[in-house]
Amino acid sequence: MSDENQSRLERIERLLESTAVVTTSHSDRLNTLENFGIRAGEVIEQNAADINRLTDRLNQVTDRIDRNAAAIDRLVETVVDDRERFAEHQRTTEAALAKIDRVLDYLIKRDTTDNDD
Repeated sequence: MSDENQSRLERIERLLESTAVVTTSHSDRLNTLENFGIRAGEVIEQNAADINRLTDRLNQVTDRIDRNAAAIDRLVETVVDDRERFAEHQRTTEAALAKIDRVLDYLIKRDTTDNDD
């Protein structure tokens, strides 16, 4: 083999070795990226599950808030109704007491008039 061919062959061998090193490095990087992708997928799945669980919990809390708001509305209506009934009771009681006062005044006057005679 000629020196020129030998020299070419050595250059080709060095290029092949260099290519092998670069290929190995790229393969390692691809493996690392693949592992990272797998891990990222697992994290995304876990996050999605967490989001779904939290969404369910949020819906439960929202439903409970809605029920509590409805209960508060009913209580407010009850208080308003009770106030109206109390006011009506107070008016009728005051009217009845005023009538009793007039009857008592009449009876006292009548009694006093009867005793004066």
